Formats: sequence, C-alpha cells, structure tokens
Amino acid sequence: MYLSTLRNQIDYTVTDLRNRLSDRRWGLESEVIAEHQLRCYRLDGYASYSMTRLISEQIQDPDLAPASTLVWFPGHLIKLGARAASPRWGGSIQGYYQSRTRRRASDRATPAFADLRPHDVPGFATLGATAWWNVGQGARVGLDGKNLLGSRGRMIATDDVGFDYRIGGREVMVNLDLDW
Repeated sequence: MYLSTLRNQIDYTVTDLRNRLSDRRWGLESEVIAEHQLRCYRLDGYASYSMTRLISEQIQDPDLAPASTLVWFPGHLIKLGARAASPRWGGSIQGYYQSRTRRRASDRATPAFADLRPHDVPGFATLGATAWWNVGQGARVGLDGKNLLGSRGRMIATDDVGFDYRIGGREVMVNLDLDW
C-alpha cells in the first residue's frame, strides 16, 4: 500500500510555465516473481498489479476542471510474463493490461475535439512473445512479436486537444545476433 503526495505539478507551453495542480493518491501494488531450474531448463515468471485512487486535489490552473476521481492515469495496471530457456533455445511471453483512463471535463471543452475523443480512454491489453535458438558458437536466431493481439489501445493526451497517443501496432521481427 502506498500514499503519494504530488505538489505543484508544472506544465509548460511555448509562452508559459505554471503550476497546475497538487494531489494526493493512495494505492496498492503487489508483485510475484518465480524461478525454477528443471534439469537444463530455466523457468522464470512474474506478475504485478497496481491500483491507484485519488484522495484529493487542489487546482492552481484556472484552465483545469477539478476532478473527484482519478484522471489522466489508469486506475489498474497488470503485467504478466514467463520465460523458459535452455542452453540451446528459449522463449518468453509478456502481457500488459491497463484499465480505462478518465478525462477531466476541461479536456473536452472544444466541441470539435470532444467529437474526436471518447469521454474516457478505454482500457486495453497487449501480448508480446519472443523465441530464440542458438544455432552455433556466437550465433542466435530469434523472432520477436509485439502487440500480437492487434490491440488498438490509446494512451491519454491531457488537456483540450484533438488526439490521444496510439500504442504501436502489431509487429513481428526476425533477429540474427552474432558475437565475434
């Protein structure tokens, strides 16, 4: 469990630097890590969970609408991963989930921008995987995949703008690692 106090968070534009807000948050974090050796195979894994809630905030910027719940940050984050490896081959898998992220009312002040962005940024999940094979002395071939579920997740852009940040699309890459 944690308690966080953030004082006088600043923001800047081309013409301005100012204190925007102060807030207090509480939350829970937990993590489990496991390792196991099975003959020549090494097995590892982890899982973590974070929850954050807003206790209070004080607005110093007149352009910001106050919030009574957590905004601009997801309330829940989950990360999972596992790896299996031998001297000859290996593979891993990673998962990530974030819950919805709420906006401030002031983030939707311009009607044209409000039409382009949902009231809240929906939660999303991604999955990545890696596999490799040691083909000889100093040479390894691998395959990396990111966002294998093809999630169209977004990260929130704060303030009254007409966009959010998109996460990367599905990617698969072949690697050749050479040591000499």
